Amino acid sequence: MRQFLDYFKQYLTPENLQTAISQNLDLTNLIYNHYGLLTPQILPLFRAAMRLYWDIFEEAVTNVPRLRQALMKNPKCRQILQTPEAIKYLNEQCERLYTVTYNIVWGQVGPA
Repeated sequence: MRQFLDYFKQYLTPENLQTAISQNLDLTNLIYNHYGLLTPQILPLFRAAMRLYWDIFEEAVTNVPRLRQALMKNPKCRQILQTPEAIKYLNEQCERLYTVTYNIVWGQVGPA
């Protein structure tokens, strides 16, 4: 999960962050579509990997204050991440990512 966060943080520019918040971009759909995680070839592998590492994923997306602190290590994004809009957005995105991923990994796949 740390590697994923490190990978993600390289794309976390103030401009990208501000765009995501102001346009209320659905990061869950962006992630699943970008990596093709629901394709028939990838989905079984994705499920198996997520089941193995569920505890790490769950801790990362359910502990939003900790995630926010990790993202705020980028000084250029700190000011944006301290706004009420950013806090609300990050909470909503983490909740959606958790819910959708839970249903895909442990339940049934449905529209995201």
